[in-house]
Amino acid sequence: MFEVHYLKKSQTIFAMIPVFASVVLLLVKTLNGCLFQIDSYGKFREGPLYILHVFINDLYFMVGAYQACVYSRKAKNYQQKKSNQILGIYMVSLLLIGIMQDFFRDIPVFLCRN
Repeated sequence: MFEVHYLKKSQTIFAMIPVFASVVLLLVKTLNGCLFQIDSYGKFREGPLYILHVFINDLYFMVGAYQACVYSRKAKNYQQKKSNQILGIYMVSLLLIGIMQDFFRDIPVFLCRN
């Protein structure tokens, strides 16, 4: 159904740089609050590097949606084309919902039900 695209080790490491940067930012957060802080009232406060952290995380959704679009155009049959289009739509919708959650923090956009 899907073609498997194997990457070189250097390409894989390059693609993981944003993950490493995000993890480092989260670890450094515990030391100085550069990403965010929770005040004594339980209120979320952005730090100076918060927007960078959000952009790094959203970058994966943007690249994923772009890759799905590219693979959809290169697809050899209808099923591959539609599967990649659905994947692209899914990635864009998650990106938009995540952006909404960043702007409207008091409203739970992502909900989990048991």
